[in-house]
Amino acid sequence: MPAYATAVMAVKDKSSGKVIEQYFFNNEAESSSATTWPTQLAKIINAQKSSNVIAGELKEGNISVIAGSSYRNRIWLPLAKKNNLTVEFATLNAADNPWLKEEDAFGDKSQTDLTAGSVVTVKVKNSDGSVAEQRSVAIPTDRLSRYDWPPYLAHEVNANLTQIKMGEKTGDNSFTVIAGSQYRNYIWKKQRASQTVEVSFNK
Repeated sequence: MPAYATAVMAVKDKSSGKVIEQYFFNNEAESSSATTWPTQLAKIINAQKSSNVIAGELKEGNISVIAGSSYRNRIWLPLAKKNNLTVEFATLNAADNPWLKEEDAFGDKSQTDLTAGSVVTVKVKNSDGSVAEQRSVAIPTDRLSRYDWPPYLAHEVNANLTQIKMGEKTGDNSFTVIAGSQYRNYIWKKQRASQTVEVSFNK
């Protein structure tokens, strides 16, 4: 898969053609081999715990993701639904699926220091309201300043979430976490995913 491309898998209703679910794997700066991106997409699919689809290899009644395989990570539909559902794949290049800024994700919290024990939760939601992925980050006591917690959160988001980026956009597909900034570390999402990002604070 080319650098910065997106692999899209859609689960559709056979009769109507309506998209029921979509899954996205956003490639990074290096191209992904045919043994790499299917594994990553399979992990993304299974993380959402859908009742319509699961990815991996079926062995002794269990389905598991196989690392580094281009053909063993198959897509499985429930027996009760296999005649009604179909799966389609597409690859989008970077120009067809640009990054968009999630406006005002932090509300007025971007202008305030956090209190000790604060936990910030970032949820990425699909268009149907289901949670694609989420991450809860405990902010250390030495990073509670309004200038310090956003870059700390950005590093955690970028290391652990696959659907979004956080930081300052420095190119079409590149981002930099800005140290000591309360305003420049934005959340970015892919246009074609039609996802929303929710950020909550426990305090």
